[in-house]
Amino acid sequence: MGDLFHDSVIDEWLDPIFAVMAIAQQHTFQVLTKRPERMQKYLFHPNAFDRIKNAAIEFTRKPNFNWPLPNVWLGVSVENQKVADRIPVLLKTPATTRFLSCEPLLENLDLESNKYLYKSPSSPGIDWVIIGGESGNNARVCNLSWIRSLVNQCCWANSSIFVKQLGSNCVNQHRYIDGVATCNNQVKTRDRKGGDINEFPEDLRIREFPLPF
Repeated sequence: MGDLFHDSVIDEWLDPIFAVMAIAQQHTFQVLTKRPERMQKYLFHPNAFDRIKNAAIEFTRKPNFNWPLPNVWLGVSVENQKVADRIPVLLKTPATTRFLSCEPLLENLDLESNKYLYKSPSSPGIDWVIIGGESGNNARVCNLSWIRSLVNQCCWANSSIFVKQLGSNCVNQHRYIDGVATCNNQVKTRDRKGGDINEFPEDLRIREFPLPF
């Protein structure tokens, strides 16, 4: 459950991990990191494929897999605007499927103006976005408007959306008719993490996957 690309995880440990994922093609692996530079450096290494293939020989005599590994999805955590600079690094990392984990979502995210989500000749775009508020006794606030904004941005970019949870401290902003905010009302859910999709506002009941799962 840790970050594979933490400084304490050496390349010699990563090689057999990726080898097992390469062999187990019947499974889909989601690799999430807060350290996309290290991930990019590892996977962009000119000997990365050979090292992983050699490690795979330890498990099977004739490893056979494509590169980049189609069953290994690469993602970065993007909880606020400050760390959105992780996204361009992810976009330049070899992968067949790229995703963002915007959980815990701590503020409104503007990914649209930077075209981070969009696929183009110069960018592979983001395939999948996971959205969720923070959970726990001291959970920080997550506003429904932040979730909606991100959902709308993903819809425009044709990125698959997975609203995982509203969080333990979700609020709904109420406004006057003229648009002035009056108060933030607590969104009360029976599920303590706000993870029961049946308790979501109807427009946020979205749990998609970028590929058949």
